[in-house]
Amino acid sequence: MKETLEEAAKRLYPIEYTGSMFMPNRDELYNSIKQEAFIEGAKWQQERMYTEEEVIEVMQFGRTMTSENTYKAFDRLFKKQ
Repeated sequence: MKETLEEAAKRLYPIEYTGSMFMPNRDELYNSIKQEAFIEGAKWQQERMYTEEEVIEVMQFGRTMTSENTYKAFDRLFKKQ
């Protein structure tokens, strides 16, 4: 069974409610912020990852290049996104 982002955040930064519901204690507040940051950071990182299709396209593109112009060609390919 895969763990969701929310489940992972709660496991890594557990909140034990010992304060009141109107005034959480410092640790509860910090872990709540850490949970939100963990989830948002994971989503941000996922948006910036290359898909399998994009990696295959780059590999196939690289096979057609000669060594003297490979850097410039790959630079243009990655910057087009």
